[in-house]
Amino acid sequence: MEFPTNLRWKKVEELGKGGQATVFSVKDTTGALKGTYALKPLKPDADTQAYKRFQDEVSAIKGVDHPNIIKIIESSKPEDAFHYYVMEFHKDAQSLKSLLRSSNNPFHNDALKSLNLFRQLVSVIEAIKGAGIVHRDLSPGNVLILPNETLKVIDFGICQIEDDETRITLVDEGLGTRNYTAPELEAGAGGTASFKSDLYSAGKILWSAVTNRLAFAKEKLVFNNLSMYKLGLDVMTWHLHHIFEGTIRDNPDHRFDSPNAAMEKVMLVNGAINMKGFPLELLVLEHRCKFCFIGEVASRTDWMPGSPKNPFQIPDGLNLIPIVCNHCLSWDVIDQLGLQKELVRRNALN
Repeated sequence: MEFPTNLRWKKVEELGKGGQATVFSVKDTTGALKGTYALKPLKPDADTQAYKRFQDEVSAIKGVDHPNIIKIIESSKPEDAFHYYVMEFHKDAQSLKSLLRSSNNPFHNDALKSLNLFRQLVSVIEAIKGAGIVHRDLSPGNVLILPNETLKVIDFGICQIEDDETRITLVDEGLGTRNYTAPELEAGAGGTASFKSDLYSAGKILWSAVTNRLAFAKEKLVFNNLSMYKLGLDVMTWHLHHIFEGTIRDNPDHRFDSPNAAMEKVMLVNGAINMKGFPLELLVLEHRCKFCFIGEVASRTDWMPGSPKNPFQIPDGLNLIPIVCNHCLSWDVIDQLGLQKELVRRNALN
């Protein structure tokens, strides 16, 4: 693609090509701005709908000043023949998609780093929600990771923007990245785009980041066959279930009811991970002792309710079972039936 001769930006090289546009690295020929930037032009033969999307993307990015959203430096005017926008460029940034399935993914099997990635995504969702924007295509390919693990969300090309008079909605086009787009936005679904759609995608991104895999199509897999526990990931990643339970759900009503609610859950899960909290699966399925993490626990039938040797004096009818560790000999009581029912509930989510 040739740039107009009167454009202040000089093309350096092609950075990448997608279905909608090609992005180039550029430098400012006036010398007013130092360094390298990225220029995204609209194709010369773009139709009216593509032009509308391009303008929406510019409006969306310009309308929100957030450290995790790529910044626009300059953009063309509506009356210009050549339509483009110039954004900040981070030479050392990589898309999360390029990191997945590689040995360079810093989030793989790391509960805290992955949770921080999700926290940044929720912060973006909260910011764009305040501006009446739904991104609709959050995916690893649209998330840049800087060397310090800060993320930058890019590509608002199919976003939905609301104002007092107009809702720009692309109906039944099935736009978005396969397996990361919320079910209500798939072709023919007829659902409404909202911040909950973006939360769904953020949950899938979290799953991909921590597992180092591309996401799956169906929701229920994350709660059974593709759960952190079943995949054999680090014990602390098992706490991420509480994030998936509020994001990767088929029904939007079952997701977090606000970005703030998601952020509150992030803080709780972060605390559990930092304090080496005991995941439910470790006790119920692995019979691991929550005090020493080494021994296995077993019930003491001679301490059951009604037994004169019961050191807890457990009343009848409470379904509490006394257990003891075979290593540190710690005592505890658990509602074993209740814990088992909770695990069954989790496995049945979708």
